[in-house]
Amino acid sequence: MDRPDKTNEPSPWTPAAENGACSGLADPPLPSPALYVSILGTLLTLDFLAPLAARDAQDWSQVMQMAAVMFAAGLGMGQMVLFSLWAALGPEPWYWRLPATFAAVALAMIATGLGLAAFQAPTFIWDYVTGFALVLPLAFCAAQTPGWAIRFLGRRRVVMVHQSVGQRPPFQFRLRHLLGAMAAAAFILGTARVGVAWGREPQLDDWLTAAAAFFAVAVVSAIYAVPAVWVGIGSRRPGWSAVVVGGGLALVGGGFALAAGSAMGARAFVAYLLLFCPFHGALFGVLLGSLLPFRAAGYALRPGR
Repeated sequence: MDRPDKTNEPSPWTPAAENGACSGLADPPLPSPALYVSILGTLLTLDFLAPLAARDAQDWSQVMQMAAVMFAAGLGMGQMVLFSLWAALGPEPWYWRLPATFAAVALAMIATGLGLAAFQAPTFIWDYVTGFALVLPLAFCAAQTPGWAIRFLGRRRVVMVHQSVGQRPPFQFRLRHLLGAMAAAAFILGTARVGVAWGREPQLDDWLTAAAAFFAVAVVSAIYAVPAVWVGIGSRRPGWSAVVVGGGLALVGGGFALAAGSAMGARAFVAYLLLFCPFHGALFGVLLGSLLPFRAAGYALRPGR
């Protein structure tokens, strides 16, 4: 009896990229390090230069000064949402992805601090920066909530679009994972304890205020993360998705501006637009400007865990 010809069958030892599908024991190929470096370098440069815009705006009108501040705020919020999304949805192994994204957030804070120092920010600003830096680890965890919901409830993660996602081997929780989780929790809660009441002993009201703030961070992250992921790496028609999201954003912003104008006059209408547009322009500029290059490199949000 003739033996069946198996020369065209893929070998189990052949890499997944050559087989055309992801093996159950391997993650999809990772993006090029140059892509990470270029995106992160651009964002850090903007973080360093943002205080310059806020400083020069002091010579302009009060509205223009607030617009510059809102642009810087949108820049920072956009990076928080971006890094928290990648911490939950990225294709890298979790034990590399989580510390790397937190390191990126820390670098963004350092770049902002260097910008404030270079452009001689007022002294009182440093109190806010220091306090926020101390609560940053816990705020970053709160911002990851929508990303993990997409991954575990929506069963989606970032993969190569031309590859299927195999089932990974069951995760085995070991003692080193427990020790690492305990050390991370101690660090996050310890820094938050100092940051929620900077310069004094935290009280119950401080923790309640901080809990409300972290909940707000999670909600705001979800509001911006879901449409950004859909347009950037989720939708199969990003052009139409961008039109839908942009139209919805314009309707919401225009509605609030009209409400402010009808209540407080035409100047309030113009002022609201000057505050709304820089914030959301910077925020979605960071998100889409970072996610679309990954889409161009062949990555998208697809079923998998």
